[in-house]
Amino acid sequence: MGDLDFDYIKKGFLNVFKQLGVHEEEFFNLVRRYPNIHKLDDLIAAIKTEDESKKEAAIYPEIIELFRKYNGIVNANILKENQINYYQLNKLESMGKIIKLKRGLYALKDINYMVDEIVEAALLIPKGVLCLYSALAHHELTTYTPSEYNFAVSRKERKPTLPDYPPIRIFTYDDDTFDIGIEKIEKDGHSIKVYDLERTICDTVKYRNKLDANVVKESLNNYSNSRKRNYIQLFKYAERLRVKSILNNYLEVL
Repeated sequence: MGDLDFDYIKKGFLNVFKQLGVHEEEFFNLVRRYPNIHKLDDLIAAIKTEDESKKEAAIYPEIIELFRKYNGIVNANILKENQINYYQLNKLESMGKIIKLKRGLYALKDINYMVDEIVEAALLIPKGVLCLYSALAHHELTTYTPSEYNFAVSRKERKPTLPDYPPIRIFTYDDDTFDIGIEKIEKDGHSIKVYDLERTICDTVKYRNKLDANVVKESLNNYSNSRKRNYIQLFKYAERLRVKSILNNYLEVL
């Protein structure tokens, strides 16, 4: 063996490090982390594994920050709005960073959180609006505790697939009146849509045959005694929802 040109060899190694995008110390740390490297192919495989891990880590901060923004839990709509695809989700899931709670519902794995049922229900029905029993309970118009969450969805929307839990009941509303009286409440970092006080009373009258008669009566009584009542808004809604005459009949006997 002739004289070795160590400067040339060193330059060769430094050029390899540069192409790999690692410093000299990082390279040897990598070799130490993979004790089963016995040949060049083993070294190349280890480098590829490290490169994939770096790419995965690159998507980690942005997506994890999005989860934290929503208190650790997001649905398919939020992911789609932020252009996060299922490939990235599967990567994060395989890395042990997130878990899949239900179809279209993901959560961070490294935090202790309690998901409020109503938040979970709203995330599962992202285009729904809390209505009827659920809206009455929200506005404290009834003492009745509903056994399921009531959501209104527009007729133009495809009916969502319902989970076994939490219990959810869907009501289909007319497209032209669906948006009347929607307001939003914030809970655990999420925005939940619910019909306002006056729309809820109109719906209670409109769907009276689907509700308990005592709840209907109690709700109308409580509305009439509420300081938040707004009869001008109520009859404006009633006109558009075609329940003005029936509503008048109920209010006259209170």
